[in-house]
Amino acid sequence: MPWCPKCKLEYRDGYDQCSDCGESLVDSIDGKGQKENEEKKFVLLMDINQREGEVIRSLLEAHGIEVRSQFNEAGAYLDIYMGGSVFGIKLFVKEGQLKEAKEILGSQVEKEEFGEYEEE
Repeated sequence: MPWCPKCKLEYRDGYDQCSDCGESLVDSIDGKGQKENEEKKFVLLMDINQREGEVIRSLLEAHGIEVRSQFNEAGAYLDIYMGGSVFGIKLFVKEGQLKEAKEILGSQVEKEEFGEYEEE
């Protein structure tokens, strides 16, 4: 796959010039550019109902994790017209932050399941 040596973006086969900067594309670039591109890649964290997804998104963003969401099926339309969706959402995080996100969510589940209560 061709790469832009300046922007470090990967293109589909058949392209020979970067649409952003106009540079000629090359067949490969150094490992640094590929690593930067992988850090921008988002992977699926979970598929969950909309309201719980909003809470989890807030929690992760409070810990500095970038989260993107996608409505399932016709959920986006229902959210606009009805104020919510029964189809749920998918939450995505950067590939490099997936492990950290799971650890944060795991620690929250443990606190809720086992309860961290202060005795009076």
